[in-house]
Amino acid sequence: MAEMNQHSENSRALILDIVTKHAEGRRSLDNTDASFITREMIEHPIARQSITTLGDKLTEVMGNLANSSIPFWSTRYNAHMNMDTTMASTLGYIAAMMYNPNNVTPESSPYTTHIEHKVGNQLCKMLGYNVDCGDPEKAIGWGHITCDGSVANLEAIWAARNLKFYPLSLKLAMDAGNPLHFLTTAHPPMGSFEPPTVAQLRSLGSADSITIDPHKSGYIHYPAGGLCYRDERTRYLITWTSPIIHHNGDENDSMGIYGVEGSKPGAAPVAVWLSHETIGLNRAGYGLLLGKALFASVKLYCHIATMTIGDDGEGDDDLIVVPFNMLPAEQNGTVPWSSRPVLEQRNWIRNHIINPPNSDLESDPDTFNRFKEIGSDLMINSFTFNFRINGVPNKDVIPRRYRDNERPLILTETEMSPNTYGDSLETYKERLGLGKEAVGDLKSLVSVTMSPWPSDPDILKSMADGLKSMAKEEIERCRKRNTPTPDHHGFIMQGDITLFLVHFPMFNMANHRRQLILEASIPDQVMKEYRKLRAAYPDSVFTLGNIERHHLNDLLQAEQFTARMDRGIPKLQPPVNDPTGEPVMPDPLTPPFTVHITRKVVDRSLVFDNLENEYPELMPFYLYGCGKEHHMDHRLTKSPNAQLTAELAMGDPSLSDEQLQKGVRINLTTVFERAVQPLPTAEGQIVANTPGLNFQPGTRYPFEAYADGQRVAGGMLTLGARLYADWHEINMDGADEH
Repeated sequence: MAEMNQHSENSRALILDIVTKHAEGRRSLDNTDASFITREMIEHPIARQSITTLGDKLTEVMGNLANSSIPFWSTRYNAHMNMDTTMASTLGYIAAMMYNPNNVTPESSPYTTHIEHKVGNQLCKMLGYNVDCGDPEKAIGWGHITCDGSVANLEAIWAARNLKFYPLSLKLAMDAGNPLHFLTTAHPPMGSFEPPTVAQLRSLGSADSITIDPHKSGYIHYPAGGLCYRDERTRYLITWTSPIIHHNGDENDSMGIYGVEGSKPGAAPVAVWLSHETIGLNRAGYGLLLGKALFASVKLYCHIATMTIGDDGEGDDDLIVVPFNMLPAEQNGTVPWSSRPVLEQRNWIRNHIINPPNSDLESDPDTFNRFKEIGSDLMINSFTFNFRINGVPNKDVIPRRYRDNERPLILTETEMSPNTYGDSLETYKERLGLGKEAVGDLKSLVSVTMSPWPSDPDILKSMADGLKSMAKEEIERCRKRNTPTPDHHGFIMQGDITLFLVHFPMFNMANHRRQLILEASIPDQVMKEYRKLRAAYPDSVFTLGNIERHHLNDLLQAEQFTARMDRGIPKLQPPVNDPTGEPVMPDPLTPPFTVHITRKVVDRSLVFDNLENEYPELMPFYLYGCGKEHHMDHRLTKSPNAQLTAELAMGDPSLSDEQLQKGVRINLTTVFERAVQPLPTAEGQIVANTPGLNFQPGTRYPFEAYADGQRVAGGMLTLGARLYADWHEINMDGADEH
């Protein structure tokens, strides 16, 4: 492997040799002995300054690349199907790149086009296609390099379509009484020990086309996808020519006229060919390399599956870690993950696979055969963390947040949706302790082990221990998010005649995971001051909050609390007379006063089981008020989301006072929430003039109102000057300082 930091001397010598031979090649091809760049030109101040600028900018680029690039070469990197490139690939790419050949036509790439032919034959032979022209009874395979696997898949499907819908081919086949069959295309898996997968790999030669990516399991530089056809004549179904680049006789030599691409680098097939020739497409070459990587992947799975087992052989009290792929003891989901048989198998894995040296595992046929039955049939592991509070598993499908710093492993994540994963997601949620009924998408971590080095027991143990330590820290953050505690609760004040209070909800903090609208009253003197302030600041939002920390339920049950009033949301700030002092809350607008809760207009829990899997088509709101004062608050159906609350300047609701006092649901018929979510933000907050929403004073919306599922009214409403739009607070991580 191209561990460039460990082979720097060899790499430096070979790269210097490439540059030297490239210069010699240029001189040998130029027989004019003309010198267009003179010594005088080289020494000119402008030229020298240009070289200095180039050097400075190149240094800047190299520094930024070193600091900002993803360390694919690191044993810690397990995020995608990527790893270090082979030294042969690196050198081959550089050598060919300096000539900049374009394999669109042999006219601009005679040598690299020839090399692409060779690479195609190498891949065809490896996959089981016939490449021997001596047997006229057998179809001859053909392959070429594409920019990536997706384009290779597209080309294979396009070729199949062109054949199946080619009228003459169909008519001839039917006239001859030939049976019609579909072309099959295959994408080989990322390696496996399991017998079924081995059998599938051996059957690849029966597929009509196969896509394979040297820039993945070949450890080659991008772009180097690949596509092979069992019958070389298939390429004629996707042929394009141009008189400027295609000439008589090019059919056999050209690679660029076949497929869906145009220009493509000749350096890519050279990188593939040189790597194949150096390492070898055999058991002792790439077979050994990929086998070691697959071995490391299964070992990592074993660490994940046993991560929560303590020294006493029992499970962890707080942490739950479950791989997506089941252990044999789970018997396809019929035996719970938390059961004694599964725990016993996990202990066996720890004692027979993780703890002993690799040599013991490889020398014990029985243990190694059981090892091959464990984990994924790919180099890919997917797993998810859950946690317990007081011994009870968390039941909310909460988006897990993994911090970017101090990662023992560099992983990626995926999102499993019920629509895509169906019953398998329900089973996985149950294995995690969430329960089959848990609603919502599930985020899962994904590791792809392409490196052969982490199979070392000490390296893997260090990675697994670091991952567990990070998970333990995250448990504490989860507890903070999900354990209700006495807290301060803020409310937006609405109305000049009748006072309504709109709670500040937070999806990710149990203390505030509630959408709540109250009708309330405050002392006459405070109400008089509030009205005075509203008149003085007609576009300001006023808030109140409880002074002493309480559970929200306790406030509601008591139906009263002592509060303070502020203009806007009060934030900690330095004292007025001491800018460097400890931050304090600003003085309230009035002395403390008592709030009496008259009734609840809306009271809706925002726990994740109460949320929907996708955003509604039209944006819904609660419409409520008293007399001529109307207000609305965005109905929160999915996370993440925005709190959008407004007093209306003008409305034509055609609703009775009783309906307004109770509150009705409305849909803004011109705001398509599913299309605009998640809402665009700037510096963490909503962009006020978001296209399709434009939540600003004076905006008019047509709406329809519903009660008990029936349409009861419709009309137009206009946003007033006093509105509140938030994305940051409602979606913030409740475990962060708030």
